[in-house]
Formats: sequence, structure tokens, C-alpha cells
Amino acid sequence: MLVLVWGLALGGALWASGIDVALQGWLWAHYDQAFNTAMRVLGEIGKGSFEAAMCVIAGGFLWFYGWRQGRVSAKTAGWTIMAAVPVFALAGAVNWLLKWGIGRGRPKVWLMGHHNAWEVHHFSMKSEWWSFPSGHSCSTFAVAVWLALAFPRWRVPFLAVAAVLALSRALAVTPHYLGDVAAGAGVGAAIAGWAWAASGRWRHA
Repeated sequence: MLVLVWGLALGGALWASGIDVALQGWLWAHYDQAFNTAMRVLGEIGKGSFEAAMCVIAGGFLWFYGWRQGRVSAKTAGWTIMAAVPVFALAGAVNWLLKWGIGRGRPKVWLMGHHNAWEVHHFSMKSEWWSFPSGHSCSTFAVAVWLALAFPRWRVPFLAVAAVLALSRALAVTPHYLGDVAAGAGVGAAIAGWAWAASGRWRHA
């Protein structure tokens, strides 16, 4: 819960202070096609659907290897990796409800449209008003934190990759503000941490 509160608080502070708006404005004024394309490619890797597919493939392969070789630890690790998928799905659902209720406009409605950067449309069904929190950031950190808790030796690489993929959404022009990314990371990390604690009985069965 503390992670969720801090994530939303940081995201809200970046929004309220205008820091994230200024960053998007600067990126727009100093637009670089190559840099923007690179950030968008990283953003695609950070999509929940891509990460879920990778977890299913990697976890399924590891489980199959463990099954064929009679290694229980490998089978358990495989199931644990695949379990990141429902965790990310739950985090995504919570994140979408927040997006829908808050209704912050994406940078493009300000930079490319006829709205100001502070306009909100609560409960809108149009995706351009689903900026806060970032869904990519949420799913990336949900998967990364789950895997970091499951495989603590690899926690630094998992979290570092998550940070890069999440930040790419704010460094590309128009997908998200930096505050959206911070809030999404908080939501994803909090849900993953809660799910890990709640699944303790299953993991030790």
C-alpha cells in the first residue's frame, strides 16, 4: 500500500508542479526523429501483451525442461514465471480504473489538439483521456517486481529494465507524461508485491 501511495503521490506532484508538462514541451520543441523512434520501440517492448507472451514462452519452456528432466525446481520456476501474467492482468485492471476515473489528457491532446495541458475528462471512454497512470509502466513494473521477488539474484536487472522501458513512455513525444510513468510504476509494483505476499501459501505448498 505504501508503494502505491508513494507512486501516485510522486506522479501527482510531477503533474501538479508542471514538471512533466515542461518535459513534454521541451521534447516537442527539440524533437529528434531517431531518438523518438528508439523510445517508441522500447515502449512497444514494454507493452503488457508482449511481456505476458515472453513470460508464457520462457516459463513454459522452463516447466517443460523440468518435466522432461525430472527437476522439480525448474518446473516450479516455470510456473512462477508464468504466474506473472495474471499479476500483470490484475495490475492492468486496477490501473485502467484509475485512468478512467482520473481522465488526464495525453500530451497529444495538448501538443497536437485544441486542449490545454491541465484539462481532464473524468470517466471518458476515449483513450486520449487515459494518460494517468501509464499502463505500460504499470504492466512493466508488475512483471518486474514479481520476478524480482521470485528470483532475488536478478532483481537489479529486472528493475533496471523496467525503469528503462517505463521511462521510454515519457521520453517519446505524446504517449505519456513523466508523472503518469511514476504513478503507473507505483500501481504495478504495489499489486505485484501484494500478489506475492498473498500467494505465499501456494508457493510453499
